[in-house]
Amino acid sequence: MHCPAVRKKRTFIRANTGRLASLLKLKPLLARRGFVRMRMPWSRAASQAADLLHGGAVVALADTCAAIGTFTLLPEGCTTVTSELKINFIGNITSGAAVAEARLLHRGRLTMVWEVKIFEERTRRLLAAASMTFVVLEKRK
Repeated sequence: MHCPAVRKKRTFIRANTGRLASLLKLKPLLARRGFVRMRMPWSRAASQAADLLHGGAVVALADTCAAIGTFTLLPEGCTTVTSELKINFIGNITSGAAVAEARLLHRGRLTMVWEVKIFEERTRRLLAAASMTFVVLEKRK
């Protein structure tokens, strides 16, 4: 039997089949309470004209990584949306993969705040740093 975090992560992945996370080949590597690691390989779909990772793809990686962490901590009957996201781009890659690591900074009754750092997989060179806030919402019936 898997822990709730793993079950919720699998549900999240199935729910995103055919969506942006699937197109960018985002793959969760580790999810535990307050921490998530996720991988995105360089691909044509995730790149821009200069063959660098597209900023939007990097944002999608950061947001999805923290969203998985948020989903694992949601109370029963709740969902979430990103309400604020800030990112600093520091480096880039033209091959290989980027790895995001999300750490929970604050868990409140109505919000969760995450810090996400994105690294080059092979060298651990910092590519971007982001922070984001998720709002906890009751699911509509």
